[in-house]
Amino acid sequence: SLVSSNEPTQEPSAEPSIEQAAPTSAPQVAPIVYPTIAPVSNPTASPSYSPSFSLAMYSMVGSGDATTKIVSVKLLSGGDIIVGGTSSGSLGNQTSAGGNDFFIQRYSATTLSVVWTVMHGSGGSDELYSIAIDSSDNIYAVGSCSGSIDDSSFSGDTDCCFVKYDASGAKKYSGMEGGSQSDVATAVVVDSASTYFHMTGYITQTSSSNATSIVVVWSKFEAETGNLVSYQFFGNSSYNYANAAAIDNDGNVYIGGTSTSASYEGLA
Repeated sequence: SLVSSNEPTQEPSAEPSIEQAAPTSAPQVAPIVYPTIAPVSNPTASPSYSPSFSLAMYSMVGSGDATTKIVSVKLLSGGDIIVGGTSSGSLGNQTSAGGNDFFIQRYSATTLSVVWTVMHGSGGSDELYSIAIDSSDNIYAVGSCSGSIDDSSFSGDTDCCFVKYDASGAKKYSGMEGGSQSDVATAVVVDSASTYFHMTGYITQTSSSNATSIVVVWSKFEAETGNLVSYQFFGNSSYNYANAAAIDNDGNVYIGGTSTSASYEGLA
């Protein structure tokens, strides 16, 4: 966040009177000294674009008139590629639940052919925002969901939601958390021991005086079961958003985002 301050405005100085004498000579300005640039080996040649890499392979994902977007790309330990995003239509052998759904695909590192595709959705507008991979190549995806999925209870508007798959594309569990307003999970990280995964994002809340604010939420889950271990809100009475997260080798989580307030109240 940026903080601005209003400095007192200085009154403009009075216009010079006709009695004031004009300067007799212009002020002296030091000459500009430019650095010496060594000549190129062939100064007559035209510059050309010559990248040091070339396109080896590419692949495209989508179906029909559906809108499909990739928001996260990760690598498995053996080199295969995991991509995740949101699609408004069916992909591969997976049928859309309606609206927008999460999708995750695994691609071969050698051929870029699709190994498997999975989709996860409620029938409403569901958006995937982040993916993490643990040391056993399990895949964690988080985002926002606008309806109940699997056995999870939906609270209203949009909820923070998460889902875990193993490296073969088998779903291990899913869940969601949130209140009656707009809640979004924007980032997920998993610790080096694959013991816990951490989800962060933001939730909307309304005070007793009907003042709306948005605060950052951080939640810690057991990686094996998906059970919630702890959570925390932080921010202030304005609008605060978590957009990214990282985790170090000691399990400390770092969260970055934005705030519309010049002050910050810290943990609440």
